[in-house]
Amino acid sequence: MRVLFFTTSGSYHGGGVMCLIEMLEYIRKTDCEPYVIIPTHGSVEPLLNEMKIPYGVIRTYDWLVDTRVRDTSGFKKKRAIRQLINKLAEKRFYQFMKKNKIEAFHLNSAFNPTGVKSAKKLNIPVIWHLREFAENGEPTPVFDNADTAFRTMASADVLVAVSDCIKAYYQSKMPGANIVTIYDGIKIDDLLPTSNMKSLFKGDTVRLTSVGGIAPIKGFEDAISAVARCRDKFGLNCTLTIVGRMRNEAYLNKLHELADDLGIADRIAFYGECNEMSKIWKQTDIVLVCSKSESFGRVAVEAMANGLPVIGANNTGTSEILPVECQYQKDENDALVNKICEVYRCFESGKEAEKLKVRQSDAKRSYNIERSARELLTVIRECFKASFFTQTAENVGI
Repeated sequence: MRVLFFTTSGSYHGGGVMCLIEMLEYIRKTDCEPYVIIPTHGSVEPLLNEMKIPYGVIRTYDWLVDTRVRDTSGFKKKRAIRQLINKLAEKRFYQFMKKNKIEAFHLNSAFNPTGVKSAKKLNIPVIWHLREFAENGEPTPVFDNADTAFRTMASADVLVAVSDCIKAYYQSKMPGANIVTIYDGIKIDDLLPTSNMKSLFKGDTVRLTSVGGIAPIKGFEDAISAVARCRDKFGLNCTLTIVGRMRNEAYLNKLHELADDLGIADRIAFYGECNEMSKIWKQTDIVLVCSKSESFGRVAVEAMANGLPVIGANNTGTSEILPVECQYQKDENDALVNKICEVYRCFESGKEAEKLKVRQSDAKRSYNIERSARELLTVIRECFKASFFTQTAENVGI
């Protein structure tokens, strides 16, 4: 079965792209023959070459954008050009599918619909991953035309949500759509050994880490404020390392200003993008997930699977991933600070270590990338069979 996977980024960063590439490592070893299309040249290419997966580069533009970008005059002026490029791209998708005899089409994100029209013309089943909230208020991105977007997505044979909260949200927008939940996974062979737990909380400073693209939705200001409040309220010395690629420079400047105003600039480190997270995890005592919204929660899963304490805001995907005792009330004063101190004291008393082992085991079992790949393949095969029987019936006049 030849399956075309379309990812909306040519760069190997972001949970969606990382998850797809890791699934392809498993999928290529099955009876599925994967092909990939990326919109730009980038760091995904050497990974595809290493796996010997054929791919094409077809330039397209997303229909899902930041509200601030969509409303600028520059974006409006270029809209016609972008639409023309996307029309040309659709023709190239059609040619690619026909030439390679593609039998199923998978889109890895709601950001870009290119290829759907071509798949429909060729009677190829469409499987569409939903990995992000859209049209859900600030700071979520918006469609250029929401009605058209939801109608197009609903036409897919199956929509795959990465969490139940994503499924519920899109089901409310597309009541008749066929949506299933398949949680993302991680590679469990790259994790820290259990013995790393012995190095937790060994110094006189609690080492906090928060990971994600530098953008307001990640709530890093809450993590920075918590460092100051831990000092002022409990006399607890903390440092914070923020790891992630630059997405919003104005927001980064605000974070620096906040740290300066609170007098803790020397305790906050901005690491930037990191492709070897094991180095970061080895220098972490507690992982903070302060996001205002998470469609899934890859950082929380990685941290738990590495045997690290995790504290996350009790909203959206994070609340599905983390046990209740690891969550804090997002808008409750000092809730995060109290939880940090609670975890520290529990670890001092020896109560936390066994819980970490249980969470680590659960994360490895529930969020294994091979499990995600198997479940996705099952969905793709079912769509292919249904499409095959439908076409066969039509051909014989049933």
